[in-house]
Amino acid sequence: MFETMVCALVAGWDFIVDLGCHEDSATIEMSTQIPGDIDDDFRLLVGDALDVNVRDMQMHWTFRDNSWQLDPAQTGFASADAAVDVVGLDTLCDVMEFAAANCAFDPPGSSKQWHSGGATTPRSALPAIPLAPEASPDPEVIATRARRIDEWATENGFCAPLPPTKAALTRHLDHAGPGRAGHYILEFTDGQCYIGESIDLPERLGQHRGRYRDIHRIRVRLDATATRSLHGKRHLRLHEKSLIHSAQDAGLLARNINEMATMIGTSRHLDELISADEQHLWLDAPDIVNSTDTAARPDFPAERLARTAANYRHFRTRSDADQITRIIGRYLSR
Repeated sequence: MFETMVCALVAGWDFIVDLGCHEDSATIEMSTQIPGDIDDDFRLLVGDALDVNVRDMQMHWTFRDNSWQLDPAQTGFASADAAVDVVGLDTLCDVMEFAAANCAFDPPGSSKQWHSGGATTPRSALPAIPLAPEASPDPEVIATRARRIDEWATENGFCAPLPPTKAALTRHLDHAGPGRAGHYILEFTDGQCYIGESIDLPERLGQHRGRYRDIHRIRVRLDATATRSLHGKRHLRLHEKSLIHSAQDAGLLARNINEMATMIGTSRHLDELISADEQHLWLDAPDIVNSTDTAARPDFPAERLARTAANYRHFRTRSDADQITRIIGRYLSR
């Protein structure tokens, strides 16, 4: 019952609870109204995907035998005549979660270029509009981007900008103290940037100069913990992830691929597998597209299945195997 309440509240449904107490029993009547800002077309799309008529819902629980038990005869979609069209609780939860995609996660003021437009997923998880390659931007645009980089870099403890040469960076590091490990942000002539980490920052800069011809300057942030630790690389990567997410929230145009909500430009390898139209449909509503996918499951060779059978049997001995399976299923459906 508690999980159902959380599902409704987190999904953004209008939620009402009525508690009734009697001499020998207690009841809880829960009703959920379709959120007022949900789009009718999207509601119909959810209904088609789940093969139901999405309407307001009702759930009836009775306390007996020292536990709350659902009354399935009084659980389902509410009808105009106060009757209940019986539907299983799992289906109701699916409807709440699917329909929430259109209403629950649209933070005010967030740029549709950076985050989901409210179509399916929480902020920062998926973009609504992939970023297209651009021609040379106007000087004012570049200046605005450079100002954003400067503000973000200062807030996150990076040094002042340095010339993008190994010699200049090495001189700075020698003056700053021992160690060559830390994070860096490359600034490009068009106002874009790249955020990274390295155990050897000058060596890493040399690698980037071989790939990028338009590096304008570099800022670094030394990390003493990574210098001292045997697991310095892992430490740096964990913090790199947070920095990339933070940069996106701040509106920086990063050329990173990993951890990005949106890559700049196109992915040639992905386009060979999935058409651009299919990609846009999925970005708009991944859960709906996944649920209506009719592609056959791939057949795996018998020897491959045999190799993994022992691992699966071992997994099934875990007390939380069913819970893990449900979590993975929810993840894959989205």
